[in-house]
This record gives sequence, structure tokens and C-alpha cells, in this order.
Amino acid sequence: MASSFERKNMKKFLYLLIILVLSTVVLYLLPDKTLQPEVENWLQVEKPTLPPEQNGFFTMVGLFAATDDDPHTVGVEQVAAVEKAFAQQGSMKDLTLGNYSGQKLAISDEVKDSLCDVTKTACLENFATQAEAIRQIIADHQVLMDRYQNLYAIKGYQDNILPATFDTPIPALSPLMTLNQLRVAEIGVEYMTGDKSKAIQSIQQDIDFVRLLLANTGMLITKMIARKMLATDLHLYAQMLDAETPLSPEVMALADNLPALSMTERSLETVMRYEFQMISHFVLSLSNKSWLEKWEELSRLEDDNLLSLWTLKPNATINHAYLLIFKSIADLSHLPITEFLSHKDKLSEEKPGIWDYLYNGTGTIWNEAAKSAYDSIYISKIIDLEGLIRLVQLKKLIRSQGITESQLPEFLAANAENYGNPYTGKPMLWNAERQVLYFESPDKTNKSYYRELALAFNKIA
Repeated sequence: MASSFERKNMKKFLYLLIILVLSTVVLYLLPDKTLQPEVENWLQVEKPTLPPEQNGFFTMVGLFAATDDDPHTVGVEQVAAVEKAFAQQGSMKDLTLGNYSGQKLAISDEVKDSLCDVTKTACLENFATQAEAIRQIIADHQVLMDRYQNLYAIKGYQDNILPATFDTPIPALSPLMTLNQLRVAEIGVEYMTGDKSKAIQSIQQDIDFVRLLLANTGMLITKMIARKMLATDLHLYAQMLDAETPLSPEVMALADNLPALSMTERSLETVMRYEFQMISHFVLSLSNKSWLEKWEELSRLEDDNLLSLWTLKPNATINHAYLLIFKSIADLSHLPITEFLSHKDKLSEEKPGIWDYLYNGTGTIWNEAAKSAYDSIYISKIIDLEGLIRLVQLKKLIRSQGITESQLPEFLAANAENYGNPYTGKPMLWNAERQVLYFESPDKTNKSYYRELALAFNKIA
């Protein structure tokens, strides 16, 4: 038989359990918040401001259409088909931008793997010795290469025209990067074996196109792809600076047409708004689904516990996500670059309180996970790109002015105001052993080729 002490403890446990259950029910029954006006504003889907015939997004969508089809026309048709299907079924699930009757063109990842990567090593000599093999690869993909160069004529680009959901289809971006790398190799071959002026003009055109994407895309993934493509172009140009003594006027002029990143290129407001709409669509749509559908949706978050929904307040979750994550990151991206370090920690310092977990436990946990995924890392990735532009500009000045290695510390200090570390304003650094210019970045996950550049003093006469 249980002792009097054990019975008393059992009663206490039962009382606590009852209180816990009642508290959970009360918290569940507490009404959700209303969406804040500024949140509702961010959730409004902006209507396209570009007419279809002027929007290069459609050309990107149809870039891999069959040989005899017009990419822009195919892109318009595919987006219209997705919009129609979405209106009929109320979901983007299983929709793609690749469903059409023609035989699509393709370029394999093996092409990219076969090419010298200018972001990792010096490639101009390789391009010269492998010129015939590169020309053959280009000939095998001539239609796609012609279409890629036709992208240079794009004057407008707006890609956030479909409703933002986890299932919203996007253009084929990985093959686009492969085409960019093949185009860089083609330009390198032209520079080493043909018309240098033509090659320099081509790299300028590629840079202009990529920067148009960087400035105008409304999708985070496309902005990061454009960032990688621009870094590839910059490294090719930097290697051209080691290939000429003295530097030709054309090579010098390219640096003059390489300004710092503009506010529209740096800003993350448009892409954060699209990401916010995508996550909000997921959270808000849960209340309209059956329990089976809710379970399927939760599986995307690796959370198959339906009890999570008992402590989820969708509107409160969205309000908090707006202020805590997306609007904060957008505002942070608009600050002067040198103020980033002093403000970025404020983003991670704000922590939810006990009431947040009691009132909206699941939503608070989800927001903390989203905050960890976004944080300020994407701003660092863009600032690192600005740093790479500065390194290229420094290299051009070093080469054009005949700066020697012994003069380098004084030279870097003298140019720190315009071409210093973008985060601190301090001079760029020099690693004599590795022969690279570089700067320190708070983003340790970023690839080193965004924050360092080979200088090769042995190439300087």
C-alpha cells in the first residue's frame, strides 16, 4: 500500500497535471493577434511594372526552349500556364516552368567541371592551351551560347510576378551558371588567342548583365546566383591585369566602368519581402487545411507533430517574423557598409520572452529557427562582393602605377579610404607567402574567392 507521503505527492502531481492541461487549453483558446498594417502591406503582391515584352525574366524562363522556339515567347506561355493552374487548384504544388511540348535544350554539369575555374586558380594559360576543346564545347551548345549573349540586351527584369509559396517554380539557374562559366572561358580564349579588345568588351557586357540581375531580382536565390556570376567575371578581369605589361587602355577602362555596388544592388528589401511572403503563405494557409494536409505540410519543416499546431498563433507568428527577421534584415542592408558591424549584433541579441513561448510556442520556435537561417549572413555575402570589387580596383592601380611589393603596405594604407576593408575602412591586407590581397570578413562561411585576390608580383615588370 502507498504511504500517506506518497499519496500526498501523487495528489500534488495530479493537481499540477490538471493545472498544466487547463493552462494549455486556456492558452490555446486565447485569440490570435490581428496582422499589423505594415505586415499586411508587405504581404500585398506587387503587380508587374514591366510589360511582358520588356521583361527579361520571360526570356530567362524560356532560355532552354527547343531550338526553333523563341525563348521569350515560351517564357510568357509557361508563366501564363502556371498562373492559370494556380488559379484553378489554389496551389503551386507540382507546377513547373518546364512543361511545354518542345524538346528542351540542356547543358550538363560535366561542362562546368571540365572548365578551368577562374575563382580558384589562374586560368588564362589554360584557356590558351585548351582553346580548341573549349571551342568544340561552345559549338556543341551554340544555340544556348547565342541565347546567353542575347541576354546582354535585356533592359528590364522583374521576376517576383508569381505568388510567393514554397512551391513557386523558378527558372533553371544552375544551368545558367554553367553557361556563364562557359562564356567566361570563351572570353578567356578570345583574349589569349584572338582580339583582346573584343574580349574586354565581352566581359564588360557580361558584368553589366549580371549586375542588372543583382539589382532587379526579387528572389534571394537569384541574387546569390548573380553574386557568384559577378565574382567569376571579376576574377577573369583580375587575371587579365596580370597578362599585360604595360596595361592596355581597354583593360584600364574596364576598371573605370566598375563602380561600387549601388544601393539597389546591395539592398535586400525586395528579396526579404518575397521570402516573408513565402513563409507567411505557408503559416497562414495551415488554418485552411485538413489535419492530414497539415501533417504533410509540417513534414516539410521536419516536424510531424500535429500537436505543434495547438500552440501556433499564425498572425502573431507573422507579425513577429516581420519585425524580428525580415524587416530588420532589409533595414540593415540599407545602412552604410561601415556601420554594418556595429548594428548586426542587435539582430541576434533580441530574444523571445517566456510569454512568447507560452502564448505562441510553435510560432516562436519557428521564428527562432528562421532567424538563425537568415540572420545577417546574406548582407555579409553582398558586402564581401563589394570588397572583391575594391580588391580588383586596387590591383588595377597597383599594376598601372608599377607599385612594388616593398611599397605595398604604404600604398594600401594610402588607398584605404576608397578601397579599404568594406566593414572597417582599414587598409586591405597582404599575404606575401600566398601572394594575395585580402580582407577579413565576419562571414566565415563565405568562399575565400570573395575576399581575396591573387596579385602575382612576378608578373609585374
